[in-house]
Amino acid sequence: FLFMFGLRSCPLVFGRLSCGHVVGVCKRFASATKLDDYVKLDLLEKEDPKTVKKIWVEYHRNQHCVSAIIEPKVFNELVPRTNESPLFVVPLPRKEHYETMYVQCRGNSWLITPLHDFQKDGELAKPVINVQFFTELANSKDLVLMRGDIHTEQLSVQHAQTLINQIQIFYLNEELYKQHIKVFNYSPQNFDYNGVIQSLESLGVSKKE
Repeated sequence: FLFMFGLRSCPLVFGRLSCGHVVGVCKRFASATKLDDYVKLDLLEKEDPKTVKKIWVEYHRNQHCVSAIIEPKVFNELVPRTNESPLFVVPLPRKEHYETMYVQCRGNSWLITPLHDFQKDGELAKPVINVQFFTELANSKDLVLMRGDIHTEQLSVQHAQTLINQIQIFYLNEELYKQHIKVFNYSPQNFDYNGVIQSLESLGVSKKE
């Protein structure tokens, strides 16, 4: 994976299900936070990149959230695509079923909401994960830092890692992006959710939770 998570990565797991396409954008994008809201940016600027990574990982170790470190070149490939095609759906494995999660991207933020909640509440649906990317150290340290806040006890850190890994796989792979994400955004009548599952299985993704 191109995202280096601060906690142990978990295998991606999927199952077959169908989902209807829902076009809409949630109003719950919070005001963009800054890196300085979490750590002292002026002190990080004095450290070398290796130390910055260590500090970022340690800061999040015992929190109910996900953290990651990304190379700016990867982030710069990701953002134009999330801007062009800001919506997608990804499956979250549960013990007895698969829950479809609705992904919305805006700028340096992602919102992840259960599709069922979005179908029910529309743009007022509450996201269960809010992902924020911080670019303040991109030029000086060649690092983009990521934080994913989890807003429900129904999701573990590993669940969040699984979902974020799925999102980055589809947005950063040229073929998968065109075949699935662009279709979802621009030709939803042609979107095939089972095709998403098949693409992941072809990558050797484990089906076991």
